[in-house]
Amino acid sequence: MDSQAGSPPTMGKADHFWQWGLSIYLSWILCPIRYGTPSDTIDSTWLFALNWAAAHHLLFGRDIVWTYGPLAYLLMPFDVGHNLAKGLVFQAVLWTLLVVALWDLLVRSNVPLRNLQLFSIFLALSSANYSQGPYPGSLLLPLALILLVHFRFHGGMVRYVVALVLLGLVPLFQLVGTVVVFGLLGGFLLDRLFSRAPGVIREVTLALLIPPAIATVTYRIVEGSFDGLLAYVRSSRELAQGYVLAMSSPGTHEQWYFTMLALALLFAVFGLLKAANREAAQFFVLILAVPIMFALRHALVRQDSWHVTQFFCFATLALALIALTVPFRRPFVEGLSATVLLLFFYLWWGTVAARSFPAAASFLSGSKVPGLIWDSLHYSSLDRSLREAAQRNAREFGLEPAIREIVGHEPVGFLSANYDRALGDDLNLSLFPVVQNYSAYTPYLDERNADWVTSRGPRFLVFENLAIDDRHVWTEAPATWAAAYRWYQTRAVGKRHLLLERRDQPRFGHFESIRSSTMQFGESIVVPTSVDPLFWTMHCSLNREGKLRALFLSVPEVTMAVHYENGHKKTFRSLEQEGPSPGNLPVNLAQFAHMFDGRPSPDTAVQSLQFGGPGGSSYQQTCLLQFFRMAP
Repeated sequence: MDSQAGSPPTMGKADHFWQWGLSIYLSWILCPIRYGTPSDTIDSTWLFALNWAAAHHLLFGRDIVWTYGPLAYLLMPFDVGHNLAKGLVFQAVLWTLLVVALWDLLVRSNVPLRNLQLFSIFLALSSANYSQGPYPGSLLLPLALILLVHFRFHGGMVRYVVALVLLGLVPLFQLVGTVVVFGLLGGFLLDRLFSRAPGVIREVTLALLIPPAIATVTYRIVEGSFDGLLAYVRSSRELAQGYVLAMSSPGTHEQWYFTMLALALLFAVFGLLKAANREAAQFFVLILAVPIMFALRHALVRQDSWHVTQFFCFATLALALIALTVPFRRPFVEGLSATVLLLFFYLWWGTVAARSFPAAASFLSGSKVPGLIWDSLHYSSLDRSLREAAQRNAREFGLEPAIREIVGHEPVGFLSANYDRALGDDLNLSLFPVVQNYSAYTPYLDERNADWVTSRGPRFLVFENLAIDDRHVWTEAPATWAAAYRWYQTRAVGKRHLLLERRDQPRFGHFESIRSSTMQFGESIVVPTSVDPLFWTMHCSLNREGKLRALFLSVPEVTMAVHYENGHKKTFRSLEQEGPSPGNLPVNLAQFAHMFDGRPSPDTAVQSLQFGGPGGSSYQQTCLLQFFRMAP
């Protein structure tokens, strides 16, 4: 590297002040300390469920499946079992590693000050992904990348080994992150092979041995066995594949344009770096290509503010790493760097900060860090306040007193997406394998929950009629709901919740097909009249365009227009699940209660169905439609 070659430049007092100041500042705003409290939201619920699973020694893959892994609770611990203490200890260790790595880079290394300043600005802009938002962003990958880049250009085997250890832990936090790890390490090793650097055989050997060994040993320690490993892998793959179809959501035009502009700006930076420093450009393209595409795909599938923010934060991290190798001695480099910084800050300001000065100030100042540190150092008070917060949440959003009295300490599961109030209600909670029904995106995942209901379902199930993305709660996981209908009946109805109780015998034995036909998108499908309850399934296959969209972008939503016999019409998002949905489609708690009483309300009788929406062009235009009835 021509900007790094030769002896280190002489450092004055002002330079040392900058180095120490930047190190302290970044260590402060990237502080990973945090903990979770129930808030009756979808994201709070699955974080609580992961904590509940860890505290009750449920095995991933065998007992539960989710997009995050068995150690994810450490990123956002709830006051369940010993999780809070374990999480705070883990975060303290991670913070210590971050502080040391930043000190090693910003204070101890020979990187020129202008590079460090540009690096620090971009890294600060990425802080929103690790300290804000509903998801527990992990510092494992950013920290590993910083260490790898530092090792690549300045050596230091300890940096390399620590980075490999951190990468080996990633699958325990999020299995799909393994794709990023493979892409990153593969690119790193290709770069080392291309450069024919001394010691490359040793580096390749360590990269092939350390991450798999760390992942394997840690998984065995955490889970106690490998019984659920294959199911963990398959379920994670199903969740990743189903996410593209079930969670696609278009954002605003501005979000899409800003995301594409940020990507174009990244490409431009790679091009400029290649012209100035070909070796560095090759390295960054190889290690960052897969992680950038992974983050971009996530943002393009669900284009809400937080997923777009995740992409922008990784893009700023990438620019921060590139900034460490910018050759400022060359002409016009300072002007080009300033231009890139201003353009990217404009895009960041419009998306991550949402043009809000308070939000930007919160991200860039670490304003929440003092309170988090203070609370963590006063553990007894924190523990007490979290218990009180959980009880307040239960009083506001929990089960109605009459239903709570019926449930007592009997096992109870939730068909609803929100149930973190169970912590404050002190319920004997039973978790579905897919901890929230809306994420049982595929027939495999739906059947996992359905089989659990049939074979291990608790005495009580609770339902709160809330759905995301304009879905109908039954059709988003039809096999699960059909199993619940087979085994449960109405026990009580409150203002917010329906309580179902397990029957001594199933309501029916199996579904019997009575008619099959084909249908096309846009065609009105008449539901046959029947004295007995009627059920239907629809199976559609992706066409070539749809398969390509599912692979690289996202498949737009398919809608289901439901025409009721009483003249009403409702439109829901359809997830193309293959499980049985009822010909009497309830929409409110009272109607669900009537249905589980075995006497569906006349207002829920469906006259016809019509499928369409922007996602229709991604499917084969002819689909298989089947009708069923219950058989003994």
